[in-house]
Amino acid sequence: MQKGILSYNCVLDYESFKDIDMVIEAVTENMTSKQQIFAELEKYCPPHCILASNTSTIYFNLIGEKTRCQDRIIGANFFRFPHCTGIYTQEQIDAWKKS
Repeated sequence: MQKGILSYNCVLDYESFKDIDMVIEAVTENMTSKQQIFAELEKYCPPHCILASNTSTIYFNLIGEKTRCQDRIIGANFFRFPHCTGIYTQEQIDAWKKS
């Protein structure tokens, strides 16, 4: 657990994402904003990087519509206090299901 906690970093620009393995987007439930963010993430993240959204209301197919990397997009929705409840959901877009 401690090793995992130490691997978290906070950054202020997309260029810092060049060596990461996973990104979890958690902006407001605005599809245009999420699409713009994922288009930027696609440019800066390495090809193996998992791109996750914390959305609970927007389909992942729609979020990934403006990207060429739909097979890398998953949902990682954390309910309130997941460390206490153990509740966590994960979804994947159709591109993942087909591969």
